[in-house]
Amino acid sequence: MVELRGYALIAINSIPGWFYWGLLGVVCCVMLSMLWLKGFRNIGRHCALILLAAWGALVIAMTVAFRESGVESRMQLEPFRSYWTFGEHSYFMESFAANLLNVALFVPVGFLIGAGFRHIGWKKVVQWGCLLSIVIEISQYVLRKGYCETDDVIHNTLGCLIGYGVYLIGNLIAIHVMRITRKMLKLVKICGIK
Repeated sequence: MVELRGYALIAINSIPGWFYWGLLGVVCCVMLSMLWLKGFRNIGRHCALILLAAWGALVIAMTVAFRESGVESRMQLEPFRSYWTFGEHSYFMESFAANLLNVALFVPVGFLIGAGFRHIGWKKVVQWGCLLSIVIEISQYVLRKGYCETDDVIHNTLGCLIGYGVYLIGNLIAIHVMRITRKMLKLVKICGIK
């Protein structure tokens, strides 16, 4: 197992950065061509899916691909372990910032999942956010690119759920504004105002 991990580590570090961005460009071009073939129907949904793929690639690049490799792999499976360091003054801000960044990193994922897959439901959003986070954490552990922590999975999933909530609230506001606009247009038409 250690030998396989070493080969994977060598393989991932030998791939240049332009390959990841080129692969992202190819994925976006394929998705845009599929959108063009469909006649640009549901363009908002398709754009959200393209942005979701791009953001997912960016998150994986930041958390796994472009990180320095460590000497050892460490796994922390104790939930909310990072909150225990809040009592230690030297680690308070570092721990707080790391947790906040883990939440913020996945807010766009939840928003774009909601926009790309209508009527998905919050349980599926939580499942997708948790699954993506677990894949990242396991990759970090296997490739020695960071710590594999349960707290990261919890905070990433929370960020995904917050992003989905922001999407739902924004969608309700947009629907309400469109209803008011339609009523105003009907009133303008009835009154004959130009």
